Amino acid sequence: MDIDIPQYKKKKSKKTIKKCKHKHKYLPCLIYKWKNIMKAERCSICGKINNVHLFETEPYKTHFNKMLSQPEVLEKYIDFTIYDNETGNEINRELLDDYINKKEGH
Repeated sequence: MDIDIPQYKKKKSKKTIKKCKHKHKYLPCLIYKWKNIMKAERCSICGKINNVHLFETEPYKTHFNKMLSQPEVLEKYIDFTIYDNETGNEINRELLDDYINKKEGH
């Protein structure tokens, strides 16, 4: 009985994680994702999104925080650029303001 039995088990090849060839330069922005506006940071070179805040709060009375609505977030961060998370394209602030105000019934 001559059966070829391998002496060792072959290792599976590991997928390597692609590393970027630049130092990320993150700039604050707003991200439109899941029909919500979120504060985040976006790399100005490759568009990588980092440090996403799912909701924005501000101090309210003592020991409490108040969650800001979408129009309040847009008003607070008026200078930030808004990007669509799916496509990475910049979104027109006026069109988004109209959509949010219509959705909230203002």
